[in-house]
Order: sequence, then structure tokens, then C-alpha cells
Amino acid sequence: MASVLSSQGPFHAVNFFERLEDLCSLVEEFVSSGAGGAVLIVACPEHRSAIVETLNARGFDWRSMESAGRWTVLDADTTLNAFMVDGHPDAERFAASVGARVAAATADPEVPLRIYGEMVNLLWGRGQRTAALELEALWNRLAATHAFALLCGYAAATVRDDQGLASIDAQHSHALSVLGPPAMPYPAP
Repeated sequence: MASVLSSQGPFHAVNFFERLEDLCSLVEEFVSSGAGGAVLIVACPEHRSAIVETLNARGFDWRSMESAGRWTVLDADTTLNAFMVDGHPDAERFAASVGARVAAATADPEVPLRIYGEMVNLLWGRGQRTAALELEALWNRLAATHAFALLCGYAAATVRDDQGLASIDAQHSHALSVLGPPAMPYPAP
């Protein structure tokens, strides 16, 4: 696991959050650091609402981004259902659903894409650890062909054993603090 940000290679970070407030602050910082770019958020309803509230409170103008087609918010469960087959993510369906959105959002290399997702958190919390790690691997494959920065959120309460932490960490280029926003910059837009 890298301890500092590098301009080389994909930025695929994980955050193990304990409090919703910490998650919202981290996502706000992550999204705001990509000023001028595009944003894709894939989260559960409670977290989507809290993230948008935090962004609004801090003056982030997501509405103009939405008007410009650079702001997309999706439901994590609905998005998962688009590509899950027999309890596992299907690579072709993932490419056709999530991959197509990422391809469209990254078509202009001058517009950086920031993605916050917690589909893996839903899978992990449901005891579908293998499926969560398979999904992480699909994100890594997608990052090999499209430029974006990805932040994955996991509820710390669902990932308590060392083996689980190690297997999740192995899929990410960066691990961010479980105690709130990191004291490090995100990759430049």
C-alpha cells in the first residue's frame, strides 16, 4: 500500500469510516479537490443525502456541474443489480453499465473524473466478501483503460478482522485514515 500519492498509476483509495460525518467530510474534500472535473457518486440513499448536505453546507456548486453533465449520483443497490449474476459481479455487465458511464465521463482527457463508491461496502456488509474483492478487481481493470480517481468507502464496523483489512488493502493504491479526512493531497485534477 502506497503511503504517499504518486502521479504515476491509478488513484484507487479506500477509507474505513466509523462516523457518517467523517465520511461526508472526506468525500467533500475528495470531490472538491477535482475542481473543474466530473463527479460520479455511487452510494446508498442515506449517504448520498448526507454527502450532498455536506457539499451544500460548504458551498460546493454541484448543481452547475449537473447542468453541464459532469455530476452523476447513482444508487449503490440499483447499480449493483445491473451487473451482479449469481452473487458475483459479471465483468461484461459491469463494463456495459459502470464502464460505459466511466468511458463517457473520461472522453475528454482535460476533464478529470472523481468517483466515490460504496457498492463494495454493501457487498462486504452482506457477507459477500469474495464478490466485493472481485468488484474491486473490476475497478482496477477499468482504471487500466480510463483515467479517474476512485475513493471506496467501507464501514469500519463491518471490516474488523486483519485478514479482511489486508485483502481490501491489497486492491487499493492508497489507504486513508479511519478517523476522518487524510492529511495528504489528492491527485491534481
